[in-house]
Amino acid sequence: MVKTYIQTVELLDFIIGPVYVGIILFIGLRISSRFPDSDDRRMFNLGLLVKLISPFAIGAIYWFYYQDGDTVYYYERMLRISSVLKSDFLLGLKLVFSAYPDEAGETYFLMTSLRAYDTASYMVVRIAAIANIVCFGIYTNVALIFSVFAFSGLWQLYRIACVAIPKVSKTYLGVAILLFPSVVFWGSGLLKDTLTLGGITWVVACFYRGVILRENRIRNIVVMLIIAYFVVIIKSYILVAFVPAAFLWYTAEKRLSSSSAASSSLNPVLATGAILISLVLLSQLGNILGRYSVENLQYEAEAMQQWHHQVEEVYDYEGSSYSLGNTDFSTVGLITKAPVALITTFFRPFPWEVSNLLMALSSLESLALFSIGFLVFFQSNKNPEYTLSRIFKQHPILQFSLLFSIIFGFAVGFTAYNFGALVRYKIPCLPTVGIVLAGLYSLRTNKQEEAQTL
Repeated sequence: MVKTYIQTVELLDFIIGPVYVGIILFIGLRISSRFPDSDDRRMFNLGLLVKLISPFAIGAIYWFYYQDGDTVYYYERMLRISSVLKSDFLLGLKLVFSAYPDEAGETYFLMTSLRAYDTASYMVVRIAAIANIVCFGIYTNVALIFSVFAFSGLWQLYRIACVAIPKVSKTYLGVAILLFPSVVFWGSGLLKDTLTLGGITWVVACFYRGVILRENRIRNIVVMLIIAYFVVIIKSYILVAFVPAAFLWYTAEKRLSSSSAASSSLNPVLATGAILISLVLLSQLGNILGRYSVENLQYEAEAMQQWHHQVEEVYDYEGSSYSLGNTDFSTVGLITKAPVALITTFFRPFPWEVSNLLMALSSLESLALFSIGFLVFFQSNKNPEYTLSRIFKQHPILQFSLLFSIIFGFAVGFTAYNFGALVRYKIPCLPTVGIVLAGLYSLRTNKQEEAQTL
């Protein structure tokens, strides 16, 4: 299969791919030219450009470094569906839009050969097959479509962040959201992570506009629910992080608008309540969440650990796996593992754990994140008049971003068990980490400058 895949990466990929880049850039420049703010224009153009370059880089990684992996399987199955669409259009439509059949038949056997029973992966294949209508079976074109969708979500997140925290530098927010290295690289190409990154950022933006600001409520809520549906199918555990964080965000905004300084504080009881209430709700969604439901957490974590150890042995990825030690899957046991899981997600692999080039790049990013985080939080505590709690209570989006990052960071750090997988799994929460860091640093700096001018 690998040889077949590499053979299909022909000269057309490197000829038509740049043509598509040029077309998308032309459209992007026309869109950005309508922005009245020069910072918005600059960040849009730069963010779009790096997102269009990344699919070529990540494609090269899968073609010549891994020579295997999810991208290969998605692409190969997409081509098979496209072939069926050409030979038998109605049957092809069934492969794209029908559920996995229960009874044996032509559709059943075809969908079985395409591994349609893996609904999460097959949803990526379905979407890729639809995108391929205008991509002519060329990998780079499909990857560019996926990457543009991810960028569109990130751009929406950037726009609402600028509205929610208007005193924060747009340059800081743009770099933190649009130019985060792992987000730029692993959030591109023909991958689940590209779709879920774009999906969750769209969901967050529509939630803010439709639920909190109440702007075009019906349209934003409908778009949010539709995109959330696809996100849940592909990676349902993202909902586990979003629901409590969104609940906290909504409540904090309401409390802030009450004009009561005492009630608008960042209340740990409220945050804890958000998590507990959401866990109760999520426990009732077991059929939707499937293997990522609360009751299946232990099974999923153990299965992921075993699978990544097998991958390491088969593909000789020595040193890529990690362990959190023996785990008690009770509530107390999970809480005690939370710090280790969070450290693993955001700050590992440590330099002495590096065993290949990609891990080295990931380690450098983690080291930079730790350094920036230390600088930001240290600076934020220098003046007691502008404490962290005061900044957080005045900007509920920071509360949402922090809680979402913590819950999501724990979830992926606890279940990934492989640094190669972890660097991809964690990208949906990196833009929200960026919002927290950019927000705290910029607001703290602004307050220091205001104090000096008084």
